[in-house]
Amino acid sequence: MRHESIAASPPVSGERVIGWVAHYVIGIAFAGLLLAVWGLAWVRQPTIGPALLVGIGTVAAPFLVMQPGMGAGVAASRTPRPAAARLQSLITHT
Repeated sequence: MRHESIAASPPVSGERVIGWVAHYVIGIAFAGLLLAVWGLAWVRQPTIGPALLVGIGTVAAPFLVMQPGMGAGVAASRTPRPAAARLQSLITHT
């Protein structure tokens, strides 16, 4: 679950497929969260606020799970340019 450096880890058979499947399943779950909170009425007349709120909220996943798990530290704190990595995560999730 945690690496000092993911680049130094030995490859895992099928890891690319596992990663992409997990990425899409997690994305679908976040979309489900949007629907669970704002309901089908939001689907019929979507507004940007709820979508942005959920998108920005999902940045907690890379900050607290993915980046530490890959050896980058909480919110990329162990990277050469943590602020740039944080901004990139925020932009991507927004």
